[in-house]
Amino acid sequence: MKKLICAIFLLVSFGVLAQTADVAFKSGCDKLQQKNYKGAIAEFNIAIKIKPNYAEAYYNRGFAMANIQDYNNAITDFNKAIQLKPNYTSAFSDRGSAEASLQIFDAAIKDVNHAILLDPKFANAYYNRGHIKANMRDIKGAIADFSQAIMLDPTLSDAYFFRGTFNMDMQKFDLAISDFGHTIELCPQTVYAYYFKGIAEFKLNQYKNSLKDLDQTIALNPQFADAYYDRGKTKQALKDNAGACSDWINASKLGNKDAEGMVIKFCK
Repeated sequence: MKKLICAIFLLVSFGVLAQTADVAFKSGCDKLQQKNYKGAIAEFNIAIKIKPNYAEAYYNRGFAMANIQDYNNAITDFNKAIQLKPNYTSAFSDRGSAEASLQIFDAAIKDVNHAILLDPKFANAYYNRGHIKANMRDIKGAIADFSQAIMLDPTLSDAYFFRGTFNMDMQKFDLAISDFGHTIELCPQTVYAYYFKGIAEFKLNQYKNSLKDLDQTIALNPQFADAYYDRGKTKQALKDNAGACSDWINASKLGNKDAEGMVIKFCK
């Protein structure tokens, strides 16, 4: 009878410990959602201490480490998650992203390729590979991967945004405008989406649209010196010289050196 009682006690104890680990894990995930990465790491530490083979806790701690740019420790955690769960698609994908941040590009590409092999419909793996290819200056390859990510998950606002920036680099301004428009639809507070969209519209002589987007850029970030400078150029194109000078003066006060020259040249 004593042995039976001990066995029941051990089972109950392990059950309680597992529940405690899960509570800490959930708390860590909540903190991740709040972008409280150090707080999340502390919770995942507790979960791992209680449950040393908790693959998901290692993965999520690695994700939090990567977000505070502690890439070496992130890779260590992703390694452990993969050791415990060999087909852990997200761990391969995010380990590749962390390796790319350390400029270990061959290993990075290998990892995200393996993630895609494990799950060809995993949008985030294509998104991560797009960034890796961009860092390797394979811009066309990056755009192709961002496009695939978007096809698999049309809600990936960052994929639209970064594809838009590379379309800008390739002077495909119509495509860039469309991408930044999608970013804004999905995340209306993305300041740089309005800003780059305004720049692309200016390049296509769509001055009224450019003005509208640069107005919104400044409404979201009144300290954005470059936005004042570029809005000044847009106002000049619309023959609003007084408005242009006002913007260049503001840009100059905020530290934009090019604006100082425009004030000297056009605002006497």
